[in-house]
Amino acid sequence: MKKKLIVLSLVIVFVFLISGCASFAQKAVEKEIEKSTGAEVDIDEGKIKVKTDEGEAEMEVGEAASLPDDFPDDFPLYEKAKLVSSFKMTEEEKESFQLSFEFDGDWKEVADFYQDSLPGSGYTIVSSMETMGGVTIIIKKGEEDAGAIFIGEADGKGMMTVTLVL
Repeated sequence: MKKKLIVLSLVIVFVFLISGCASFAQKAVEKEIEKSTGAEVDIDEGKIKVKTDEGEAEMEVGEAASLPDDFPDDFPLYEKAKLVSSFKMTEEEKESFQLSFEFDGDWKEVADFYQDSLPGSGYTIVSSMETMGGVTIIIKKGEEDAGAIFIGEADGKGMMTVTLVL
């Protein structure tokens, strides 16, 4: 069940962040979560992996954050944005990615980049809705819904979240 894997992953992230990343605390957290859920858990230097009978999830935060190896090569990434977290979940032969970025500058410039580059990369913009301080772009890949990109500003810092399901 997808909800169970997502909830489990979020609980692990919360516990991981509270633990202060101490090695002994990581192992204790891993063992307790494994015991209570039956999931396989691995926490290591900002990287969290969870495996259940229903699927797998991986998350990387902070300095450990990197693009998942199988993130689509054809998806355009704004070069001036810094990746601050990545989340990947595999379930029922579908892969879901959620990437969070920070950037300096105007969010409208980043939105323009995606409006211009997505169509040439094999993605179709289904809709784009601008609100105060941001924009949400809904996309498709071929005939399938592919996800959304939120670009905006919070506390004077540009932020972007890319969510893809392929």
